[in-house]
Amino acid sequence: MTGSPPGSPASRGVGPTGRRSLMHATLICLGIAALAWLPRQQHSIWFVHLRTEAGVAAPGTAQLPPEVLRSFVTVTPTASHRHELVKAMRAWRRGLWTLVLTNATGVALAREQAEGLRHNEHWLHVADIQHFSVTNKSGDFRAALAPLLAREHFGDACFKWMIYGDDDVAFFWPGLLRMLASLRSNDPYFLSA
Repeated sequence: MTGSPPGSPASRGVGPTGRRSLMHATLICLGIAALAWLPRQQHSIWFVHLRTEAGVAAPGTAQLPPEVLRSFVTVTPTASHRHELVKAMRAWRRGLWTLVLTNATGVALAREQAEGLRHNEHWLHVADIQHFSVTNKSGDFRAALAPLLAREHFGDACFKWMIYGDDDVAFFWPGLLRMLASLRSNDPYFLSA
């Protein structure tokens, strides 16, 4: 993507309304993160999931123009015990094609695939490999393969930018578009925070 699409948040700059939306979205994410430490973690996830399912977008998740959305795909590795977290993060991914890599199989995977189709999600099984990494997290293999599998799944012609993030990471469009505005999508970049 060279420059910003006309009318996109990055081309307009972020004015008072954009800053306010970003602040609200940040506060929501901080609230969710704080609630995650409480025993009732599922309720914070349920709250965000309920709001997005009801058609009420969280602040800062304004619908982007289709030409901007077509420039992006997103990929996230997860595990079966974290599927509700992936669903709770749908607000920022609304309208994007998303590949979710999980260790779920059988009926559980089929259920997530069927539900995910309504949200442009493709759920794919990638098995755990025990003792794969120095962290001893069996899902690290999924995380390592995520960008490669997304490229294989979507194909090069389908997108200009791939957004890769863990299942508990949300990206904020004004900042993301502003960061990418001066970069050429056909140059190889790996941007990390």
